[in-house]
Amino acid sequence: MQITYIQPYNKKEPCKIWMGYPEGNKYFEEDSYKISWDGKCKNGYASSLGREIETADMIDKWGIAIYKKGKPTYYIINNILSNILFEGINIHNQDDNYGIETIIKNKNGNIITGEYINNVAKQFNLPKTYNQKADAILRKIYNTQQKAFQAQEQAQKVKKQYLKRICKDSIKVKFMDNNEYNEICHPKSELAIMKKINNKLNKISEAKIAKLEKERYTAQQQKEEQHRQELLQMERNRLSEIRRHNQETEAATDASHFQQGMKNLTDQINNMTPKTYNINHSGSINMYSY
Repeated sequence: MQITYIQPYNKKEPCKIWMGYPEGNKYFEEDSYKISWDGKCKNGYASSLGREIETADMIDKWGIAIYKKGKPTYYIINNILSNILFEGINIHNQDDNYGIETIIKNKNGNIITGEYINNVAKQFNLPKTYNQKADAILRKIYNTQQKAFQAQEQAQKVKKQYLKRICKDSIKVKFMDNNEYNEICHPKSELAIMKKINNKLNKISEAKIAKLEKERYTAQQQKEEQHRQELLQMERNRLSEIRRHNQETEAATDASHFQQGMKNLTDQINNMTPKTYNINHSGSINMYSY
């Protein structure tokens, strides 16, 4: 990026404004190009809180910045012709910039918007594309997104402070049409479009929450069903073990009964068998069973 300083045409005193641009794109050298600064000047450079207003044949853009020692930090940049609004913290000499960039395009009756997170722009065609990618984006950039929202909140504070200073009936300017200059105090069209976008985002968020709740409910059902199946399997195993034990006990009992029956039968046979007594010459008695 190339850097240069330009003297705003509405300032008679030295009051240079910082300008960064891609190499070879010196659009501000066109005859129709004008840039103004409604803030203060110090030591030949723009200073403190103010708004840069750029116009040309194909340029209509303004940015609210805070200048310190000739170097700006931008909080809001509005490219009116391109319908691009940046709200956040854009430090001209650092790579880590955080904010929300909204690109508004009327295309086939749809609104295209996006986010600008840590120098990475992502566009979504609401609601279909955003709805498809929302989960993955939220998982990947949640922490960075919080920084972007905090930067946007800071930008709104800066804008509020700026509007408090210039949105007064007594404030009149000569370097441009006063009504056009004060249009920032009553951004009806911008508010209407942003309200429409916010409504769409709210509906998408509600649908996303409902989807997540349904998925969570389904997962809980699956978990509970798995638990029920585990309990059923444990009960089946327990019943199987009881049957096995009963069968072994029954077999052992049958064997015992069979042996006892055989013994009883043998005893009965022995008891029913006639007995013979034989007296020998020695006087002893022998008993014989037949």
